Amino acid sequence: MQTQRQEWWFEEVDALVDRLIEDKAGLREQEEAWDFIGQGCGPEALATAKKMFAERSAPKPKEEPTEEPEAEPEPDVGDGGAALILSKKAPYDNAKVFVRQHCYKEGVLAVYWYDGSFWEWNGRCYQKMGMDDIERDVWDFLDEAKAGVINDSSRFKPTPNNVAGLIKGSEGSSSSPI
Repeated sequence: MQTQRQEWWFEEVDALVDRLIEDKAGLREQEEAWDFIGQGCGPEALATAKKMFAERSAPKPKEEPTEEPEAEPEPDVGDGGAALILSKKAPYDNAKVFVRQHCYKEGVLAVYWYDGSFWEWNGRCYQKMGMDDIERDVWDFLDEAKAGVINDSSRFKPTPNNVAGLIKGSEGSSSSPI
């Protein structure tokens, strides 16, 4: 049940989020909307709006073909304690796992690929990230994972090509919420 406070701002926030998605709003427009909601409706409305935006702008899952070869396992997004199992032959799948684990804060995509750079929300605004920081995070992420080869779950042992492939895949994965 929604509280009375939610009722007065909910319809306006709902409509604004719909417009952001329909207009494919860029970072500047999104920030203006978040400021408007936060100042006019309060922090609860802002959190609700960001959650609605993340949920509604996520692409719908594609249906998988029924007959698929089982040469490579799906990347394991992990349970917090176990090592991830990633495929060396699927950098985009690995990038989606990386983005889910490293680019979201409180359920909202906080790291975006925009205009040739990664931008991270620092609590007040989006700040350009240094490529050295991104590469270090990717090297660490891949190094902690297991290689997803049937009957062999040895360490991933990343190479510069694995890192570059994951970063390139992250550009597409983080240009809009997954």
